[in-house]
Parts: sequence; structure tokens; C-alpha cells
Amino acid sequence: MIQRIQSLYLLICAILPIVFIWLIYQNDLFDIILALPDNFDIILALNVLTSIISFVTIFYYKRRKTQFVLCRLNILLNFSILACFYFVMGVFDIVNLIPIICIFLLVASNRAIKKDEDLIKSMDRIR
Repeated sequence: MIQRIQSLYLLICAILPIVFIWLIYQNDLFDIILALPDNFDIILALNVLTSIISFVTIFYYKRRKTQFVLCRLNILLNFSILACFYFVMGVFDIVNLIPIICIFLLVASNRAIKKDEDLIKSMDRIR
């Protein structure tokens, strides 16, 4: 259901990690990452996993609790991407803002999912 606002947030979060990878390859940051190829493999895998989880979460619109849990898992994955960049590699660039944007979008998505769940629960009480 793409007409729900959380689906839009999740779709943007599915696209942003792919843009993140593309920007790393286009930026001078790739030269720094070439010195540490093991860390880049971890970052690449986490970005692909984040994108896949965000895209799959869109189709769990009938199971809001599962959608909520998958969004939280995705937030943790984005924090781990940031941890890889900051603590392991010690690199900061403008490209690192993309996981932070994803985290904010996922939090907004979680709020919208919670709002839908509360609305459904209130409708059940009226019946």
C-alpha cells in the first residue's frame, strides 16, 4: 500500500542506501576505503541488507507489528553502518549523512505505523 505515509518513508529508505553506495564510488572517499577492503565489504553488505529490509517492509502493511519490528531492525543496521564509518575507519564525509537521514525516516515510519495501530485498536473498541 504505497498510499500510506510510512510506505513512502520506507521506499525512500530503500532507495537511499543504493544512492549511498553510488556516491561512495563516485567520491574520493572510495580511495580511502580501498586501503581497508574488509570494512568496505561490511558496509556494502549492511547497505544492501538495509535496502532489502526497507523494501520488504513495505509489503507487510497488513502485519503492522512485524512492520514495526523490521523498522527497528533497520534502524539498528543503520547505526551499525555509522559505527563502521566512524569507529572502524575514522572517515567522515557528506555521504555519511545518508544513514542518518534513513534513521530519521525510519523513526517517522515507526511513528506512523504506531498511529495506524492505535487507530485500528480504537475502531475495535467502538464495535
